[in-house]
Amino acid sequence: MGIPTLPLRPARRLAAATFLVVAAAAPLAGCGDDGSSSRTTAASPTSAAPGSESGDDASVITEPGPIALTVGQSATIEMEGNVTTGYSWSISTAPDAGVADVVSDEYIAPDGGRPGAGGHQKVVIEGVAPGSTSLVMSYARPWETDQPPARTAEFTVTVR
Repeated sequence: MGIPTLPLRPARRLAAATFLVVAAAAPLAGCGDDGSSSRTTAASPTSAAPGSESGDDASVITEPGPIALTVGQSATIEMEGNVTTGYSWSISTAPDAGVADVVSDEYIAPDGGRPGAGGHQKVVIEGVAPGSTSLVMSYARPWETDQPPARTAEFTVTVR
């Protein structure tokens, strides 16, 4: 069964077809997230697997919250983001270097190279000495210094 045709002139047929396409696409508008809504994310405690190394699935943290490490153990924090919107993750409060060290901090683009697709920020931390410290990340547009971050993520790192 096809779309019923209307006895219209060509210009009106084009207008009617355009209207149908726009009406069908309207429910999809706003499905993307440009990071413009302000929010702080919190989650349950995360503990890196004993003996795990950076990059192992057991030590990848994707939600903010507490992180438990041992001295010499590392964990990877991965926060979803989309630099094509102008927003990017950055460390706004670094951890106390006497307790935990930021080993690396880099943006990982998505596989496939689709224009506009989001990737993630990858931060690797390592326990240095027993203690507790905080690491805070902000998702913001770097040139909008007068605006608060769209999102913040706080991690409390405890090293035993």
